Parts: sequence; C-alpha cells; structure tokens
Amino acid sequence: MIPPGLERIVEHAAAKRERRGPFGDGAVRLPAITELEANALDGLPWPGHRRTFIHGDAPTTSLLRFEAALEAAGLRPRGLYTQSLGRDVRDLPGEQRARRAERRAFAAALLAEPRVHERPPLRAWIEGACGAGQLGPDDGQLIDGALRVVARLTSPGASRLHVAAIDRVVLAAELFDGRPHALDADTRLERLTRSMLAACSGIDGESRPRAIWNASGVEIDASSSAALTLNLAPYGDGPLELALRAQLGRHVVITLGQLRDRPVRWPACDVFVCENPSVLRAVQRARGPHCAPLICGSGWPTDAVRELLEQLRRAGTTLHYHGDFDLAGVSIFRLLEREVGVQPWCYDVGAYGAALARCHDRDLPLVGSDRPASGDLERALLAGGREIPEELLIDDLIDSLSRVAAER
Repeated sequence: MIPPGLERIVEHAAAKRERRGPFGDGAVRLPAITELEANALDGLPWPGHRRTFIHGDAPTTSLLRFEAALEAAGLRPRGLYTQSLGRDVRDLPGEQRARRAERRAFAAALLAEPRVHERPPLRAWIEGACGAGQLGPDDGQLIDGALRVVARLTSPGASRLHVAAIDRVVLAAELFDGRPHALDADTRLERLTRSMLAACSGIDGESRPRAIWNASGVEIDASSSAALTLNLAPYGDGPLELALRAQLGRHVVITLGQLRDRPVRWPACDVFVCENPSVLRAVQRARGPHCAPLICGSGWPTDAVRELLEQLRRAGTTLHYHGDFDLAGVSIFRLLEREVGVQPWCYDVGAYGAALARCHDRDLPLVGSDRPASGDLERALLAGGREIPEELLIDDLIDSLSRVAAER
C-alpha cells in the first residue's frame, strides 16, 4: 500500500519513471503540499543532506533520490508505481527505440521488395515516406495492394506516358477479388497508389488525380466527365466531328472519353467560355448557329472541360472567359488563366463596375471577403462588396457575342 500522504508524489514519480525509462533520472515536482504530505515526506529516510518539508511548499526532488528514500524505508518503488498507475510501469524510451528499430527493419525489407527495388523512382519515394513516418509496419496490407497496382501498370525503365487503356473500376475488379470500387477516389488505397504511380511516372504528386491515373494507362469513368458546348466545328469526318457540325446551333455534351478516343482537329479561332449552363442556353435561344463557339465550365471546370480547352489552346485558339463576379468565379478564371491562357471576356474591373451599376438594386453580399486580394479584379470585388451572378448579365453577353459575329 502507498503510505498516506505519499499518493501524489508517487503518482508524479511513476509518470516520470515511465518517461525516463528504468534507469533515467529527472526532477519530480509537486504543487503546494498539504500538512499530511509534508509529514509523510519528512518521515522518509532521505539519503545525503536532509531537508524539512513544510506545509504549503512546492518541493522538487530527484527521481533517483526519492526512490532511494523509498527503498531505505523498506518500500518497493516499482510496486508503488504499479499500484498508482493501476497497471505495469511502461518503459517509454525503450518502446520508442523498439518502434524505431521496427520501422527501420520494415523500411529495409520494403525497399528490398522486388516491386520496389526494380523501380528506382518509387524506391526513392518510399524511402522518403518511411523516413517521414507516412508509411510503417501497420500499413503492410495497404502497401501490398498499392504495389499490386503499380506492378500491373508500370515496367522498369518506362520512359513515356501510356495511352489510357483500362478503366479504374475494371482494374480494381481484376486485382482485388472482384471488388470494382477498391480503388475509388480518395480512399487510403487510392491515395497511396496514386502517389506511387506519380513517383513512377515522374509526375508531381499534387497533380490532378485523373492526370496521374491517365499517365499510367488508367481511365476514371471517362463517360461521366463532360463539357457543355455550342457551335464547336472541328475539321475532319470522324464521328465526333460530324456530330458537332451537324448540331450547330444546338448545345452538345462532349465526354472526356470522346475527346480522348482519337485526335480532334480544331480550327484556330475565338472560343468563349462561360461559367453557368443557363448562359449557354440563353445564347443558344438568342443566336443559334450565328454565334461564336461557346463552352460552359459548369462551375469549377470538369476534367472534360479542361481537356477540351487544352486541345483548343494547342490548336491556336484564343479563349475568352466570363464567370460570376464573385471570389469563386475569379478563382476559376485564375485557374484557367494559368492552365490554358484564357483572356477576360467582359470580365475585368471595368465590367464589374458596370455590373454593379446595372444591378444596383440587388443586395448580394460578397462571400469570403476576409480573403487576401491577389489581383485587380479581386481587389475590386472586395471594394465593391457585392456579388453579381452571371445570369444577371446574360443580355450583355449576348450583345458582346453579336458584335463578335458582326465583325467576322
């Protein structure tokens, strides 16, 4: 039993002993002690210079000195610690050393694994991940699953990107006992596999997931990602080209799979991009086939929209963008400005000022106004303090497209 008055100092000493290991030392500190605690401490046969403990003091003593005093009094420190903790005393430094040794052994075995050793870029990535504690012995099953995919999709010394050849759900079903959703987006297995594939392909791990998978020959449901278009007229007599030209004046949805099935020859011209489907439909009703090509990003652009814009950019097309006058719309504009070089279309500081004047009776407070402004249009939005949805400016956009048509 812990002698009365020593409960608190034994509790503190037990915690210190666990942190210091079986042989380490350290300071044991107590807050203001009671009269009972002062008497109990005074009653111990302390080695060396003896001090007097006084009610209200906040004493500090060495862990080894306290344990020596307990032993001199015929008490077993470890037994008292076990009683105070309600369990065996742990050796935390020893446990840490054992975990480090286990992680080192795990990393060495993983780096020697043929599926890793034969792929130097992957080996370097795994060495870094293990060193940073991102992968460890508890992840063995997860790592094996990711390596199964890597082994299926890559070969040592591969030097170019693959053409997409297999759907991710089909790949998952093949490799994971018929479970087509084993590699679904943003699961731990999908994230780890994607990081490994990025390392193997030399792609930035922060790239878009679809781009990383595609680089290794995997499609992600290419029929669900789509772009809404009007009056695109590519050259050639392929199915997509013929269909688009046959539908001039009507909106057409193009999937990512269609865009990637075969090369499309786009003319170098002016193409306009809006943010909202309602704008494209209004333009279709007003202008029909007598309008410059128009693409709808449908908010944050899908992979199909980004693929289409990239193909048009490579063909020499000039891309013009308009979106909602809010911070999200400007973020989309900045993204497409970086990726494909879009230019503003009725979408600058002057256009925002005109929109505020036109919609003066609309009270739509700006969302996210606490963000730092990084450009002129962002600063104008913060100064104006109001959002203007693109739908309120449809007539202006139709007039702009009409002027473009008249100039052609």
